[in-house]
Amino acid sequence: MASAEIIVGRHWKNDVQFLKNLRRHHRFHSELDLTEIRDIIDIVLDGINITSHVAEESIFGVLNGLLDAVAQLLEGRSSKAIIEFHCEPWEMVLQPRGHQLLVSLYGINRHHRVLAHDIAIGIDTFVAALSKAAETLLSDLYRISESFSTDTFVRAFSARLGRIQNYKRRNFQHSPANSDAAMGMHQGGTSNPSGWTFSYRFDADYRGLRGYCGEHDFDLHALLSPGEIVAEINGEVVSLTPGNPGYPLLSAHSLLKRCREVLNRLEASQEDAFECAEPIGHLNLAIFADGSDWTLEMGVESPDHPEITVRSTPREALDMMLAVTELILADTLAINPLMELNHRWSDLDQEARELRAWFEELSGSNSYHDEPERFIETLGHLLPRTAPAEPPPAFPWAIRQVHALFPQPAWQFGAPRIEFCQISASRDTLVVPTSDGLFALGMADGQPQWKREDLDMGRLSHRVLDDRVLLVEDGRGVESVDLKSGESIFENTADGLKNWRRLLGAASYAAENRLVACDAQGRVMGLASDTGELQWSFSSGHGRFVGVDFWGPLVTAVTGEGFLFCVNPIDGKLLWKIRLGGLADAAPQAHQGRLYALSQDALHHKITVHSIYPFTGRSAWQLRLDGVLTRPASFVGDWMILAVEHHGQLSLRGIDIERSDPRVEWTLDLSSAGMDAPTPVLGIEAGTFRGKSGGALGLVKTDRAEISCFDVSSGELQWRASPEQDTWLLQGNMALARIEDTILAVGEHVELRDLESGRLLHTLDPAVVAPEYALARGRLEMILGTRGANSESVDMLNALQFNHFIARVK
Repeated sequence: MASAEIIVGRHWKNDVQFLKNLRRHHRFHSELDLTEIRDIIDIVLDGINITSHVAEESIFGVLNGLLDAVAQLLEGRSSKAIIEFHCEPWEMVLQPRGHQLLVSLYGINRHHRVLAHDIAIGIDTFVAALSKAAETLLSDLYRISESFSTDTFVRAFSARLGRIQNYKRRNFQHSPANSDAAMGMHQGGTSNPSGWTFSYRFDADYRGLRGYCGEHDFDLHALLSPGEIVAEINGEVVSLTPGNPGYPLLSAHSLLKRCREVLNRLEASQEDAFECAEPIGHLNLAIFADGSDWTLEMGVESPDHPEITVRSTPREALDMMLAVTELILADTLAINPLMELNHRWSDLDQEARELRAWFEELSGSNSYHDEPERFIETLGHLLPRTAPAEPPPAFPWAIRQVHALFPQPAWQFGAPRIEFCQISASRDTLVVPTSDGLFALGMADGQPQWKREDLDMGRLSHRVLDDRVLLVEDGRGVESVDLKSGESIFENTADGLKNWRRLLGAASYAAENRLVACDAQGRVMGLASDTGELQWSFSSGHGRFVGVDFWGPLVTAVTGEGFLFCVNPIDGKLLWKIRLGGLADAAPQAHQGRLYALSQDALHHKITVHSIYPFTGRSAWQLRLDGVLTRPASFVGDWMILAVEHHGQLSLRGIDIERSDPRVEWTLDLSSAGMDAPTPVLGIEAGTFRGKSGGALGLVKTDRAEISCFDVSSGELQWRASPEQDTWLLQGNMALARIEDTILAVGEHVELRDLESGRLLHTLDPAVVAPEYALARGRLEMILGTRGANSESVDMLNALQFNHFIARVK
């Protein structure tokens, strides 16, 4: 069963109020008996009202019986509970089965009518519904008169409610204690298409939060971690949390109150114009609405920090308010899972869930909210062109059946210094930076198609964009040349482009005659593809970029300080901006319609995974992990795989990114010398080489030349292969490549291993030792780059062909 709800009518309160007033003016020899109060009670299981045929009942009597029966079941003192209704001949039966309750309801008169039989409902779900109904009943009772708190029946009723709520506490009694390791300031944020950001920060080492153990059901002190919620619009920053120190969780509570106030106005009011500007504790935010045009006033007017006024839309404003609250609540729960026992926290969480559902219900008709799809309709046709991927290599024979390979030299290219890590391969052309200049070699014969010896190679960076090469030289400017001929397409030496340094990435948008490039100094520029004329430029203003990603009509770049920007590639306007809350050293990554960014707290050795909706900038979820990230994430299907070092141990951690509450599902330990990062995980569908359906497999190699093959969905190790002798090549760990049913592994030697078992099939000529560049292409040709043995020898690129081999013929 997916849901459960217990709903009590509202007329009983009038009866109790009348009887209470009557006893106030007339003496009676007996107290008010709450079990005599009748009203409608609906028990709804997954949308089915099983008590729809039950007339008015003793609401306190039925709920009291349910509380006592469920408490005995949870405490193991009963194997079946039978609850008799007080006024009508009905019985309800609850019988546990695993993590579920089987619910039955039938008549005990002569008709024996069966209304429900063995309906399965989760224990957690039923307990939550019963607790909510009982709490609502008590709250309404206390509003009538606080004297009910001394009533014997009410005290017993409350005690039974406490017993079933202890069920959740018992689930946590074996949970590990919180670590005493310092966690520092936790930060996070979310953004929207208008480019303004809500972010938060709070002290994760606050003793009240870290030390909460569930001893007190209502503990507001545990939520008073100092910090603030901050709004940033067009470079202006203002705090939404008043006071010093402020309390962001109390500000989140006030944000939810403001959201409920606004949603009530939107749903119930017939007026387009309204305002929600009444002062509210722990929050500096006022909303003025005029139809679909909203004005938000944030902060408090002061000489040092003037308030910010921003125009927005209902959808953007409400979504931002709810999203930052959800992030704060999830973050505090990740720090201390026992916070779920704290009703002060769980009430906030429940309120956020209800308001989110209400918001989505209103948004469904688009009556009040704008559509983020407008941007997609305008620019959805844009596809960035970067260097096209080389087709996968092949071999004319099953390599398992090959007894010996005889590689034949095809060509060689040498230079005093070759920058192997900067070589680009595209369209049968190899663009090779050397100390003598930039060379474009034909992969078939190794002959230079063109060369540029007029460039300062110490200041040059380049990127291959489809059929052209973009050259950026510090002090000279930007130039675009044809990939095949080397002819200049355009050159721009304007003063604003002469100081460009270290090109991080570039992409061509041919449909809009636009070329976009990003450098390490925190700058992005848009050029006309045909003339090179500067169309727009964008500066981060928050340090240097460490990575950029071009995905559809979006350009996303992140700075080392943890600011993530999304820019329109056509006009350079900022679409949204997020402060990740940690340091970043890897580019954002797009996968299956989401954008992912990774940030680190190097001081406390914490990693944060950020999942973001790319077209709105709203955070989908955050996940915090212990350890230090060693390389960017790898994606295989619905799985994100992180290589993390924690307490000197390198391991892979698998995260199912399609779960509603993503978490680390499995961990696989690896052997590492601690000198170089492991390779990216190579994902392979098991059915493509086993001849039968199966899940995905992942392969990874460490700096100790250990190759591990594992099941991506479970982390279960399939096979592991290590060199017979310890390798001394602890750096330059090159990515694995697949050649049909084998794996190409490049380390001290070039090896071909069986994909299914990891068995070593072939090792290339020992003369090729420790290559620093490897490219397999065609059927089958391999290009290997090696360093010179001494300062007088040159670096070499060697092309080998595998046309000669001995194979078994059945």
